Amino acid sequence: MAKNRLIVIASIALLTGCYSSYFAMTDRSFCEIEMGVPINEIQCQVGDPYAICIREDGAEEYQYIERIDLGNGLVMEKRYFLIVKDDRVISKRLVRRIPPSYNLLYETEPNYPSYNYPLYP
Repeated sequence: MAKNRLIVIASIALLTGCYSSYFAMTDRSFCEIEMGVPINEIQCQVGDPYAICIREDGAEEYQYIERIDLGNGLVMEKRYFLIVKDDRVISKRLVRRIPPSYNLLYETEPNYPSYNYPLYP
């Protein structure tokens, strides 16, 4: 009885691990999105967006972010925007951002954010 229970638990754990999948927006999935596709279909393929903003014209702007890291530094960040009206994609755009390279000899702390206000009151 205990052996059967152990086999059932191990089987469920194995099947659950195989069932879970990783959803992310990539260049390939972004290029495959066609105009007029329902947004629910896209969310099933790539997951929930990072943010949803309502534009002035009433359309929704879905934002997905892909960050490409190398070691402990950010190499590139891609922001995918889908414009949705009446639950269908009407437009899309991609914004790539590459962080500036720093000369470590002259920059004291390139990864430390620079604020316009003093850190200590």
